[in-house]
Amino acid sequence: MKYMISLITILLLLTVGCSDSSEYIIETQDSNSQISISTPKQLDFQKISLETEDSIKIIANYYAQSKSSPSIILLHQLGKDKSTYKSLSKKLFDKGFNVISLDLRGHGESDGQLTDFSNDDFRAMIKDVNAAYKMLTASENANIEISIVGASIGANTALTFAAQNSIYKVVLLSPGTEYRGINIADINYEKPLLVVASKEDMYSYESSQTLKGIFIELEGSSHGTNMFKDTTLEEDITEWLSN
Repeated sequence: MKYMISLITILLLLTVGCSDSSEYIIETQDSNSQISISTPKQLDFQKISLETEDSIKIIANYYAQSKSSPSIILLHQLGKDKSTYKSLSKKLFDKGFNVISLDLRGHGESDGQLTDFSNDDFRAMIKDVNAAYKMLTASENANIEISIVGASIGANTALTFAAQNSIYKVVLLSPGTEYRGINIADINYEKPLLVVASKEDMYSYESSQTLKGIFIELEGSSHGTNMFKDTTLEEDITEWLSN
């Protein structure tokens, strides 16, 4: 019997090693040599397609709680995609948020060729955010408490959108006074704002000091979501958005 238990345990451990979506907890009860297996709730998401007002197809990962739950929109930085928010998405989902992580136009699986973009194309990213916002607010019983987290050009896009719409809170990772034609110098955002920049990321650091909000400065030169590495920043953002 012990041999069989050991064999089953090995097989289960091999299964865990081959999967990044399931977690198994193995408990043995010596009194009757039984094994119980529990599988915690998985972080499932839907890959969704949104169409913008200028007919661009935007692909996003949507981690859904319920329509009555508060929501977070995540915007990546230039040259990256929605996958950079995988860990933060889980933390926010565990706190009860609906989470929608976008591939902005020209990035990831969304329409557009980034190498051909002009400043007008970058400014049009605000329409990608609006497509997600409209989806989250479409239902009559939808919770209109929607916040945005943006990194670098995603930060400038986030603040621009928030200034024109009913957004609850905004988190800016490495914003710049102007990125690719998206100028935030004259935006006076009065709602809760959290701004994060690294000391040696000089342009973002200096730009961040001009914004009115809570400011977190980090050591080093990491930019945007690269600041998540070797810090508690994801936990700090999650806690701030939750309170």
